[in-house]
Amino acid sequence: MINNIHIIISSIILIFIRVCTSQQSILSKPELDSAIFVIQQFGIPSIPQDQSLCNYGSSPIFKCSNSGTGGSYHIDSITISGITFTNVGNPNTSIQLDFPQINSIYLSHTSVRNNSINFLDYVKNLSSLVTFYTSAISLVNVPDDFLSMLPNMRNLVLHRISNNIPKGLFNHTGLTQLSLGAVYLTTAGVNESTVNLPSLASLSLNFSPRAPETISITPETMPNLKYLSINSGTSSKTTVKLNSTTVFGLFLTGGRDKHFDVQIVHPEVLGDIYLSGALTSWTPKDMKYYPNLVSLNFQGVDFSEYPITKSYPPNLATFSIVYSNLTTIPNIPLPLTISIFQAFTNNFTSFPWDIFNNVKTSNPIVLSENVNLIGTVPESMCRFKLKIQNTSITSVPSCFWCYQALDQVFLTSLERPPNFICPVTFDNQVIATRAGQALVYGSNLGWGFKTSEYTLTPITPNSVLQIQIQNFGSYYLSQPKALSLNLSNNAQTSYNINVIEAGIVVSPSNNNFTYTQQPSHLQLRFLFSSLNPNLKHQVQLNYSLSCTTILLASYSITCNSIIPEPEYPTVTSGIVNNNNNDRSKLISLYGYYGNLNQTNPSVLINNTLICNIGFINDRLINCTIETINQNYGPASVKVQIDNLQYFKNDVLYFYPPNNNNNNNNTDQLLKQCQETTLNCFGNGQCNEFGKCDCIENYNPIDNCLTKYFNSSVNTTTDPLKPTTSFDINGVDFQFEIVSIQELNENDQVAKQLIVDKWSSTITTINSTTIANYYLIVNQSEVTMPLLNVSAVISYSPLARTTMFGGNEIEMNPNSIKLSIEINNWEFSSNINSLRVLFKTNLPNDQSIEICQQASDEIKTISYDLSSSSIQYLRVLKDGIQFTGRFLDYIVSDGRNTYSRTQLVSLTPSEQSPTTESVALIGILLPQCQSCIIDPDFTPLLVDTSQSQCGDNPSNNNTWKIIVGVTIGGVVLIVTIVGAILYAKKYTNLKYSNSVKIQNK
Repeated sequence: MINNIHIIISSIILIFIRVCTSQQSILSKPELDSAIFVIQQFGIPSIPQDQSLCNYGSSPIFKCSNSGTGGSYHIDSITISGITFTNVGNPNTSIQLDFPQINSIYLSHTSVRNNSINFLDYVKNLSSLVTFYTSAISLVNVPDDFLSMLPNMRNLVLHRISNNIPKGLFNHTGLTQLSLGAVYLTTAGVNESTVNLPSLASLSLNFSPRAPETISITPETMPNLKYLSINSGTSSKTTVKLNSTTVFGLFLTGGRDKHFDVQIVHPEVLGDIYLSGALTSWTPKDMKYYPNLVSLNFQGVDFSEYPITKSYPPNLATFSIVYSNLTTIPNIPLPLTISIFQAFTNNFTSFPWDIFNNVKTSNPIVLSENVNLIGTVPESMCRFKLKIQNTSITSVPSCFWCYQALDQVFLTSLERPPNFICPVTFDNQVIATRAGQALVYGSNLGWGFKTSEYTLTPITPNSVLQIQIQNFGSYYLSQPKALSLNLSNNAQTSYNINVIEAGIVVSPSNNNFTYTQQPSHLQLRFLFSSLNPNLKHQVQLNYSLSCTTILLASYSITCNSIIPEPEYPTVTSGIVNNNNNDRSKLISLYGYYGNLNQTNPSVLINNTLICNIGFINDRLINCTIETINQNYGPASVKVQIDNLQYFKNDVLYFYPPNNNNNNNNTDQLLKQCQETTLNCFGNGQCNEFGKCDCIENYNPIDNCLTKYFNSSVNTTTDPLKPTTSFDINGVDFQFEIVSIQELNENDQVAKQLIVDKWSSTITTINSTTIANYYLIVNQSEVTMPLLNVSAVISYSPLARTTMFGGNEIEMNPNSIKLSIEINNWEFSSNINSLRVLFKTNLPNDQSIEICQQASDEIKTISYDLSSSSIQYLRVLKDGIQFTGRFLDYIVSDGRNTYSRTQLVSLTPSEQSPTTESVALIGILLPQCQSCIIDPDFTPLLVDTSQSQCGDNPSNNNTWKIIVGVTIGGVVLIVTIVGAILYAKKYTNLKYSNSVKIQNK
């Protein structure tokens, strides 16, 4: 009995599961009838007209799911494409389509059963529909209220429209794509007053107007439009008034007999233009007004003058000028960015081949169908693929005949010379590879080739190829070995070159370098993962310090180097370890203090305070002072060891203790802030500590007067010198390095190096542009063979974070960072130091009106609390202010230490002595072997138009641009880790750029 009960219960459960599953996979009758209506109207064969139509076949026409409300089962999309119409029944004309969950309907080149049915009348009630596409063979009539019942519509494509454009199609807040096409389609009744498409990104019109048409695009009607495409099927004039700051692509197509009149208000925002029609005109005419163009195409345009007058847009990648009346084009060089160049079917009689001198493209240069084009193709074109069919060109270089069989390399109507043999030459018969890789130079070398033994990649086709040998270990020899090269599959002969592997690869192991201190020198051992032991190798440290090879093994080199010992005593950095109180302070002085067992060491602070030494070795002194007697600010240090003395001002800085317990005078601080800042210039509020709390994006450093500038500004990177430069609306600001000076104990210049000759490389990684500079040191000015000075300028329009002295430095949008690194400066004395000198121009008068009150004088230079170091520099020019901030510390030999910034001189400008002065600003560095200073420049905005400062912080009407400069420095010591610590000051073992190993 129990078993029978179990069987009955199991059967009930199974039946229940089947019923539930069946219910979940069943369309409602109205939705099923709607699907059958679609099948019959569009003649869809081989699909059942029942519940099994859902997800039927490998490419379902009706895609269904149970992702609806409550898990209900519905049709999600309908896709009808590539079918042959078949009569499968007459559709029910009285039906109301019921597709409650459908989001997409796609109808491509379909016929219909009943031509009296206008399918759009049935679609307009599908409220969930997002995408609708139709290019049905039968014409469609668009109801006036078609979009009014489709709130979720985003992508609408209607081709073969039988009526004019209804006004309702141009009034929808969510539509992002609109494409309309018809034989005779007019825009009558559609004007600026009836258009409201705030989300539209793409508009396409394909029509054949019977009378002149005008199409206007304005920021009010289509504020987010990105692409505008108009294809005309007749010669009637179409006027396009484009007043948009968002449109990137403009495409006016149709052929040579078309006529467009284009009026462009903001040509500077366009990136892609395609114009067609012999009578087509556009304003502005000159392409110099289109600096951001990436693609420029003309089809069938009759030119009265060439559209390029002086230079092509600098970022142009595609240039096409076809079916025109041009007989030649001017000899204006194409930009480096050109990737596609097409000039076929014109009336050229000559061609300026030199325009390709700067171009490096792998796409063919297309000049075919210029039947009157005569002359010869020069050798300089061998690096390009070329199409010159149906021209009157008489001859081409041999490079084209060598590889004519390769796909798309060379297409011509010329006949190949009889008995032609390709004259291949190699500039060098011996090639030294590094990890199997090298450059092969010659002529007629082809377009690259790959075998199992090697790969040839074109760097400059036909003249420079990069070879990569797979098994390069077989070339670890003392003499080169022959390699047989084929340059293409169709090469009739092979060519022998001689190869030897000469590259080195430093071992990735953490123990790839060791050293041992010997009585008179340092012995170093380097490990490599790739090394040819059959060659002689020369090792240099820091590019110039020689290391004599004494042992060469399969994967290692051992060498000896003599590193000079510095004079002593000298202090490279001073650290106050508990610099937040007025009590006892532990001071660490890093530097060089001679060998161990120093006699009579002593330290004085400010010439009066005895610092009791608790620890001393050749690199560090730790000492303690009981109190500083509230003498806050910079302090001098005097060190005496072995009757030798070191003295220097501004080695330490004592900060006053933090004191936030101002409960008794908070009202006074608040009132003082409100009065001196006009309550944060209306862009924030004064707090109880007398500081400004700014609203978002305002800068508290300037008491909320300035705002971070979030759009790009014009910056220039000089390839000849590391000068930071802004040019904003014709107002320029420059901050440039002038020289490096060595100062003696009296702060007089003992030695100076003018830094005016640099080499550079400029690259862009993601959104950051990086320029690397290397100083060409004039040894006639200073005899320092080990000296190495480099600089890096980096710019990004985005906010970023950098590290400096262990602290995170926030870099605001559009900031420019300048790093200058000085390695191996040879000091004349152990007490001398460095000063890096910068130059900038300062106006003599800096008056400004703030908050509509009387003008105030902006101080050019302000100092820190001790009045000893420049803290801010403010430069005001024509209402644009540039602000500089200087940090009071650098990093010397890997440690933070105080640094003072000083105004060295201020003299009248030679060009404008009454209005402008030249300032020389110096950043002081201690004696160090590797020093880095690190300024950064940030664009800001300043508002001087607040009508009621403090009462209306959102009243921001007039903004001006300002640049903030944060000057800091880091000092990087070049080290060799080891037992003999004096080696740390002279040896750099960064393999990537500091250890140079040459093969001989």
